[in-house]
Amino acid sequence: MPTDERPRGIAGLQGKTPVGAVLTIGRKRRPEDNSGRPGVPINRDQFYLMQVDPAPVKYRDKLVKGGIRPMHPSFQPFNDRKVQRVVGMLVHSHRDDCFEHYLRAQGTPDGKMSPSQRPWCEGNGDYAHRLAWDAAGVETIERIDCPNDECPFRQATRDKPALCKPYARLYFQVRWQGASAKLLMPTPLVKFTTQSWHTTKALLGFFDYLDESAQRLGIPEPLLMGLPFELVLQERTDREQRRFPVARMSPLIDPLQFWTESAERRQQLQDMARPVGALTDRSATTEVNDWSQNQPGVHGDVTDAEVVDEG
Repeated sequence: MPTDERPRGIAGLQGKTPVGAVLTIGRKRRPEDNSGRPGVPINRDQFYLMQVDPAPVKYRDKLVKGGIRPMHPSFQPFNDRKVQRVVGMLVHSHRDDCFEHYLRAQGTPDGKMSPSQRPWCEGNGDYAHRLAWDAAGVETIERIDCPNDECPFRQATRDKPALCKPYARLYFQVRWQGASAKLLMPTPLVKFTTQSWHTTKALLGFFDYLDESAQRLGIPEPLLMGLPFELVLQERTDREQRRFPVARMSPLIDPLQFWTESAERRQQLQDMARPVGALTDRSATTEVNDWSQNQPGVHGDVTDAEVVDEG
C-alpha cells in the first residue's frame, strides 16, 4: 500500500547476537610464542577471554587455517592469571535463547569447506541438514535422516578423530567478584562453545536440572534471567592416560529461592512503574537492588574464570 513515510529497516536482514567476548578453554599458539607451529591448542588448563573474530596469522609465509583469536585487551588481568573458575549470570529468560546443542561436522570427509563458512552437516540424531554442491558449484541444503550413533562420520579411531562431534553454545554475562571486581573490567555478553562430549553433557545437565526443579515446584514456564552460576575447569584422563579439560556448570543459588526472589523483584518493579497517584503512602515505594548483592555465596573473595571456546 503506497505511503509517504520514509522506508525503515531491511526486509530479511537479521541482526547478530551482540557478543563482546568469547570464553575459551586454553588458546591457540601464536608465532610470537616461539614454541612451535601456530594454531595448536595450548594452556588447556585455564580459561581465556578472547576477541570475537579470529585474525589472520602468517607462519612461514602461509596463512594459518581459520586464523587465531587474539586475547581481548580489556581482560588482560584475567588472561594473565591461571583462572579455572568463572562466575556468570544468565541474561536471557528462556533456555533456548541462551543454550543450544546439536551434532555438527564442519568440513566434508575430503576436507572441503563451504565458502559461506556453514557447517557441512548439522543434525540432532533424527534428521540433519547437509550441504551439497551441483555441477556449477552452487551450494544447496538437503534434509536427510540422521543415523546418530551409527553415522560413519561419528566413528573415531586412535589416529583420526570423528568428523561429526557435539557442538554446544552458551551465552551469559560475566560477574566479577573479589579482587577482580576492583579492576573495573567490562561485563559484556560472552559466548562459550565446546565440542567436548563431557562438557556438552555438563551444560545440558545444568539446564535439565533447572527444568526438573521447575516441574517439581509447579512452575510451568521458569524464567532464567539473573540466575547466577559457576563454570569450573577440571581435568580428566582417558583409558590411555591422556589428559583433557572438562568444564562443569552449577547454579550458585537454590532454584526455589531464585524463582521466589525473582517473582518478588518483578512485582516490586511493576509497583514502581505505577503512576505516583496510585501510591497510598511512602511505605509503598520500594528500593530495588541487585538481588545477588545480599545473597551468601554469590559475592565474595572468589577467583573468577572466564568462558572458553573448545572448538
